[in-house]
Amino acid sequence: MRSIVLYYSQSGNTKRVAELLATSMGTMALRYTCPAFDGSPFGGLRQAWSIFSYATPKIILPKEFDGHYDLVVMAGPVWGARPASPLRAILKQKPLLGLKQAIFLTCEGSSARFPGEKALSEACALCAQPPVAAELFKAIDLANDKVGIKVDAFAESLRRATAPDTTAADPTRSTDQTSQASDAAA
Repeated sequence: MRSIVLYYSQSGNTKRVAELLATSMGTMALRYTCPAFDGSPFGGLRQAWSIFSYATPKIILPKEFDGHYDLVVMAGPVWGARPASPLRAILKQKPLLGLKQAIFLTCEGSSARFPGEKALSEACALCAQPPVAAELFKAIDLANDKVGIKVDAFAESLRRATAPDTTAADPTRSTDQTSQASDAAA
């Protein structure tokens, strides 16, 4: 399976998880950029405006991204209880249409009124097709050494979700064997 992790990060939390996930999956993590926020003296103001106006900024995919993947994992932070605007923008990119997608978000804050899970649901709804897997990494996950365990579990869920169905493609198995395997799994 050819996969890639595309992420946007300002504080470094999303970058950290993206790199751990890429290592666990045996692939690359590439950062997409957003000129409106990256290195701009008004980046913070533009960022705040994008949160409240729901604006979609221009993003630039890394030149290494060729679009020929079995799975694209898209990642970004939560800003103001919503998926960060660069993540919303990448979810609308034409090169990603038709590709299997997965999402993860990193979230520093948490409140009963604005849970990170709401932002994750919103990000999933923006995908062209339902993501094969989605995960939220909260500040508590990032603050301890167990983040690697959660990342590895997410990587395993991605492998399972994208694994080919070997029983359907195996011509040596009879219908009875396939039925027995299905019954045993149930």
